[in-house]
Amino acid sequence: MSLLVDHWRRLTGPVHPDDAPVFANTDHSFHLDFPPPAYVGDVDRAPVILLMAHGGYDPALMAVEFPDQASIQRYLDRLHDPRPVQPGDVSPYYAAANYAPLIASGRLALVNAVAYRSRKFKDAPENRALAEHLPSTFLHRRWLRQNLIPSALVGDRMVVVHQWRLWGLKKEEIIHPNILWSAAPVAPNLARADLARAETFDQRTG
Repeated sequence: MSLLVDHWRRLTGPVHPDDAPVFANTDHSFHLDFPPPAYVGDVDRAPVILLMAHGGYDPALMAVEFPDQASIQRYLDRLHDPRPVQPGDVSPYYAAANYAPLIASGRLALVNAVAYRSRKFKDAPENRALAEHLPSTFLHRRWLRQNLIPSALVGDRMVVVHQWRLWGLKKEEIIHPNILWSAAPVAPNLARADLARAETFDQRTG
């Protein structure tokens, strides 16, 4: 089990206990009604990891994704025990993306640098500032440096860096065939060539 999953196994509600004091003592506009999209998919076993910024928020989509308490519990269970997410269980927020079939197949898992839902940070600077103080943000960055990047460098995984600023990465920092910097980081979908690389990546061969 990675330190990422070990961390989120302690989540029992919408906010991780390590993050709760930060939220309680800081003004913000994060939406904390439902469990956070820290990651989606089989994050410890998927050969391809897609790095994103933070969870988005759409009240209409939230109503579809979390119609009852049972759906909340199923979501928590997928955080506690990551696995391929069946098409019907992929969040509507991600289901429309061109990489959604890869999540369902178990080939790709998505990880957000900041686990919680917010409108775009350019419109919510208070959330951008708070994110830098969340223990979970530090943990995600540590997982990236200690677990994920070393795994990619030896050929076990590919990292598609779609949105990198919140991860504390610079594009020129890591040049390696298994670290793929997105050709379209502001787009909701992966560029066609990037998607093809994710679909055909072979572990240990790159």
